[in-house]
Amino acid sequence: TVLHRLFVSGSDRACDKWIEDYAVPDVDGLALHHLYRAMAWLGEELDALYGDQAHATPFAPRCVKDQIEEALFAR
Repeated sequence: TVLHRLFVSGSDRACDKWIEDYAVPDVDGLALHHLYRAMAWLGEELDALYGDQAHATPFAPRCVKDQIEEALFAR
């Protein structure tokens, strides 16, 4: 799903069809519901009680995706 969003963009359903045309290792056995669950998890809002919203923009709360992106950037 992440590869699809980076290279093509579009829905999770479109990703399910897109991946059939590419050799992406270790995706055998993934079904559409796995893509939906993964994207839902990436979009989960972080907990404000632990200060995870301290650097949120006024437009959207910080979510799991933001933490992952920041950790990758820091590396």
